[in-house]
Amino acid sequence: MRRSIRVTVRLSLIPALLAAAFALPSVPAPAQETFLIPHDEGYGIAECLTAGSTCARTVADAWCSAMGRGPSVSFGLNEDETATIEQASTAPKGAGLRVTCR
Repeated sequence: MRRSIRVTVRLSLIPALLAAAFALPSVPAPAQETFLIPHDEGYGIAECLTAGSTCARTVADAWCSAMGRGPSVSFGLNEDETATIEQASTAPKGAGLRVTCR
């Protein structure tokens, strides 16, 4: 008798849990995300991404994977269009890098 009550209670919770799961608003992940990487990041990826060598896609995909994202969509040099003249004059030479991931 006790066992049948427990089974009935468990089975009656399934529709309620399913209804609650579908009622929750879903928050879609951003389609793409761009990461800006300093040119002197210390990992040595700048050599691959700036030279256009065969390792560029592999390194960009690895960066995206490390950030918990999908494969890379684009990558390359990042030209900062928002820097002021003072920031640009004191910034280290060399452009930063950008990797856009899915």
